[in-house]
Parts: sequence; C-alpha cells; structure tokens
Amino acid sequence: MSNRVLRVSAKAEGYRREGLKFSIKPANIPLSLLTSAQIAHLKSDRMLDCEEVDEVHDLVIAPEELADLRDKAATADAVLALLPADWDGSAADYVVQLQSAASESRQTEAPAPAAAKADTGHRRGR
Repeated sequence: MSNRVLRVSAKAEGYRREGLKFSIKPANIPLSLLTSAQIAHLKSDRMLDCEEVDEVHDLVIAPEELADLRDKAATADAVLALLPADWDGSAADYVVQLQSAASESRQTEAPAPAAAKADTGHRRGR
C-alpha cells in the first residue's frame, strides 16, 4: 500500500510553520491532511527541507488480529443497526442519552425515604 506524503525536516529543532512543529528528523505528513496553500508555504520556507514521496507500508496483520477486528466490526454494525432511523447523532451520543434516561427513570422510581417515627412525647423509664 502506498500513500503520498510530504517529507519535512527543519534546519532547527522545534521550528514551527503552518500550525505544525518540525524536527531536524524527517517527518512524513500525508498530503491528504494538508491544503495546497500549506504545501506551498512549507515548500517555500527556507528553514524546511521538503519533498513529496510515496510512503510504502507493508501491512501485516496476524490471523488472530484480523479475526478480532472482524468481530469488533460486526459488533459495531449490530449496535449501529439498533439506532433509530431518525437519529442523526453518533452512536456514542445515543448511548449517553439512553444512560441519562435510565438514570432519570431510576431516580423517579426510587421509594421515598421512610417517615421518621412520630414522637408521642412519652419516654420510657419514667
């Protein structure tokens, strides 16, 4: 798998440009994360060495990890299928809403504290 990146290194450690902090050690920034203006500014900065390169990743996943990822994806799909059709928030937001409703329900169903025994004014032992 290949990904086009901008490989950037600074001439001074900690140099900042375009909201990014650079090191003298090269860093690969996916071009998809940068705007064309940011790329142009980074390339024109004399304090930075930049070049566009293809970053190659050999993705190796153990069969057990792949099976685990597939199980997690199936669980996520099952949870998403339970969301109401008109829900426009995230699944996490829906879970929070359900938890809040359950908490409110428990509070309204909680029995009232037992009334204190009435004091008749009589004392034992006298």
